[in-house]
Amino acid sequence: MTKEANLQNAISTTWNGYFIVCVNGHCYLLDGKQDKTYKDKSGSNYVYECYYWTNIPAVCFCNYKEGARENIYFGTTDGKLCRFNDDIATLERFNDNKAAIACAWATLADDDGDITLNKSMLKKGGCVTIKPYQNSSAKVFFRTEKEAQARLVCDEKADIYSWVNLDFQRLTFNSSNSPQEIFFNSKIKNYRSLQIIIANENLNEGFGIYNITKHYVVGGFGK
Repeated sequence: MTKEANLQNAISTTWNGYFIVCVNGHCYLLDGKQDKTYKDKSGSNYVYECYYWTNIPAVCFCNYKEGARENIYFGTTDGKLCRFNDDIATLERFNDNKAAIACAWATLADDDGDITLNKSMLKKGGCVTIKPYQNSSAKVFFRTEKEAQARLVCDEKADIYSWVNLDFQRLTFNSSNSPQEIFFNSKIKNYRSLQIIIANENLNEGFGIYNITKHYVVGGFGK
């Protein structure tokens, strides 16, 4: 955030437990409800889960409270008053004025506790558990210390059957609303650190992640 231009124009607010700072159409969020995230790897008792939102042209915020409910509004330079919607029940809630909302979760470049050792991730036993939605999917990317760019390893749908918004182009017989696993089915040899990125950029698809699982074996020391 310190690399953003015109930081003197940054604005901030709190909303539903989030602390939000917005500048240049970018929002930086700290989730105050998750202060236990990675606490064992921190030097303090306060390590928050962080988010980065784009395409938020806010120049002022208003947090309007009705009892325990908080609605956040923001104004734009061209005089528009906007609100983050949370009251749409259909799949259209997963778009931004009919445009897809690109989003991604990324792990750190994980050295599995020792940056000097080579590791190999097994082909079986790796997956991401995603939040259940009627329409959802995930693209999975891997990036090791040897690679300049992350590479795509799988792209899978994870839909749930529903009579409400039936889409014959995405017909599925899965009717379970429990979390679903998307398996990587990809082996990564001799890495010292590995970053896993889970992304979604499709229109009207919900997207959330519960956990990422991988199994690996340890080899010799890296050179």
